[in-house]
Amino acid sequence: MTKQGMEGLLVWSIEGLNRLLKNKSFTYPRDKKDKYLMYQENTKYFIRTTYERSDDLNNYIEVESIRTDYIKWCKTNDIPIDSSESLSRSFRYFKLPPPQPISKDNKKIYVRFGLKKVK
Repeated sequence: MTKQGMEGLLVWSIEGLNRLLKNKSFTYPRDKKDKYLMYQENTKYFIRTTYERSDDLNNYIEVESIRTDYIKWCKTNDIPIDSSESLSRSFRYFKLPPPQPISKDNKKIYVRFGLKKVK
């Protein structure tokens, strides 16, 4: 490495140290944090970015629709698809009630009440 390259590395290191001391923790670019969450906690990330709670219990989303949206989201973002069980567990993590059966067109389907898509 050249002397100029070593000086540049030293300046970069000192700037990083000053940022660490100022923030009292390591900082990461937002896109890297989001990318980490997308890959490591993809079902939670999907739910958090796609749905929001609704106080209106007339709002509900069909469980099968949630799963379909999740699979499309994974394919669009080139992320491995987790199991239905993992997706369901993630809703519990957000303290959302379990799916409830309703009758629609003379068929029993499962829905999640108090949930709507983020616009």
